[in-house]
Amino acid sequence: MEFSAYLQENGFTIIPVRDKDQLQYGCNSLCIGNGRILAVNEKVARDIVRTPNFDGTIDLVDFSAITAMYGAVHCASQVICRGP
Repeated sequence: MEFSAYLQENGFTIIPVRDKDQLQYGCNSLCIGNGRILAVNEKVARDIVRTPNFDGTIDLVDFSAITAMYGAVHCASQVICRGP
């Protein structure tokens, strides 16, 4: 089964991203829970917000100092597991 078909069959919505926006870290976003996303690409952030299935919030972050070194918010994150 083709991957995008699998995702759609399992309830995921695929948001197309232009090649130009991919090169500007449009796909490098970070979900931080409870429907909240950190994004560095304004065009893609607007596309996500306009998606009918999205009911969260997006914080657009100026990460230009980091993207200049070839990385963005997802690349710069680390998972933290805090116990009770």
